[in-house]
Amino acid sequence: MNNDQLLNLLKQVLTLFGGIAAGIGAAHISAEQITTISNDLVVAVPALVSAGSLIWSVYAHWNMKKVPDKAIALELPKTVAPPTVGEKVLITGIGPAKVVA
Repeated sequence: MNNDQLLNLLKQVLTLFGGIAAGIGAAHISAEQITTISNDLVVAVPALVSAGSLIWSVYAHWNMKKVPDKAIALELPKTVAPPTVGEKVLITGIGPAKVVA
């Protein structure tokens, strides 16, 4: 089994045991407690989804650099040494351009 299959198996086992635990726990919970828990979950789940979305967005964009609007990406041949950052290079048909990292 590869890692994805093992992770999926673990998820399925946890879902099975979680469902069994919830069923056993429901037999020992009063109606008032169920109402309180469900009301709390109605608030907590969307809040967790929003917080997760915010955290994921920050993580996905962490340490990204802004690209200027008029930026041009060039792929240099392997035989050409790359210019140093900050140096001006002449691009045929465009003119001088500053090298950025």
